[in-house]
Amino acid sequence: MAPAAAIDEIPPAERGRAREWIRNLLDAYEGNRWLVTSRPTAVRDDWLAPDGFTELTLSPMSRAEVTTFVRRWHRAAGPEAEPYEQQLLDALRTTGHVAQLATNPLMCGLVCALHRDRRGFLPRGRKALYEAALSMLLARRDRERDMGAPSGVALDEAPQIQLIQRLAYWLTLNGRTQLDRAHAESLVREAVPAVQEAAPYDPGQVFTHLLHRSGLLREPTTDTVEFVHRTFQDHLAARPWWTTGTSASWSGTPPTTSGRTSSAWPWATPGRASARRSCGSC
Repeated sequence: MAPAAAIDEIPPAERGRAREWIRNLLDAYEGNRWLVTSRPTAVRDDWLAPDGFTELTLSPMSRAEVTTFVRRWHRAAGPEAEPYEQQLLDALRTTGHVAQLATNPLMCGLVCALHRDRRGFLPRGRKALYEAALSMLLARRDRERDMGAPSGVALDEAPQIQLIQRLAYWLTLNGRTQLDRAHAESLVREAVPAVQEAAPYDPGQVFTHLLHRSGLLREPTTDTVEFVHRTFQDHLAARPWWTTGTSASWSGTPPTTSGRTSSAWPWATPGRASARRSCGSC
């Protein structure tokens, strides 16, 4: 099995060359099985169909698959990671919010990396864990791999959170886990001018960056958007509440009263949901 990972991380203008590179590999190494990965909808469904590829979609991992992933991740990470393997497996078995997060390869790998970076100690509590995960996804992941700005947009963690929060709050306020892609883009477009670091960029380009590079959003179909994990939606929807001191406690659900929004979200207004109701990754 020969992997060619993360086609979505190649800038769109260079993906034609990437396809030619893959075809050259197929010719040079006949008889191999090839696995090419990408985020959903980053390339069209038939992008490699003429070359004999079949498209597959990853399903949520079972508990046994998570265990296998963790063991293989630590083996690949080298001897220095070995002492942390069993500690993390124990945490996944006994700590609900950790297990709830590690349900697909991206999130499971993120939890493994966080655990190793912190020398076997994950952040205490749900809120601290998700904040650390956000930092790794939005800031550290591309920077530490020296990815530059493949989408042409370079934003720090804070402005990305400001923009993605708007989607999270709209979804939560309307009791949804999906919304139309066009509506999601319009929400981001409206918010971009008020976010200083994002304002110089084209709003549509910013939306595409958040969709393809944040690691928090995905397109289950070509015309819908949802969070890659329901817990991130809940966390980001509630985030302005506990960061502004509206309440000393946090339960993952934003406060609403008779359809009115909390002052912690001055830009958020109830709207009509236009997407299919879906459980997503809940």
